Parts: sequence; C-alpha cells; structure tokens
Amino acid sequence: MMELHVGAKILSKSTIDRLIFIARLLM
Repeated sequence: MMELHVGAKILSKSTIDRLIFIARLLM
C-alpha cells in the first residue's frame, strides 16, 4: 500500500514537472 502511494506520488510529480516545462516553453 505504501509503495503504491510513493509510486503514485513520483508519477504525479513527474507529470507536474512536465506540465511546468511545457508551460515555460509556451511562455
């Protein structure tokens, strides 16, 4: 259960970082 939570946390973090990277490119 804990491992799944950590995995989801890492996945969501990478997704957010990717969105921020795309947003900066658009800016």
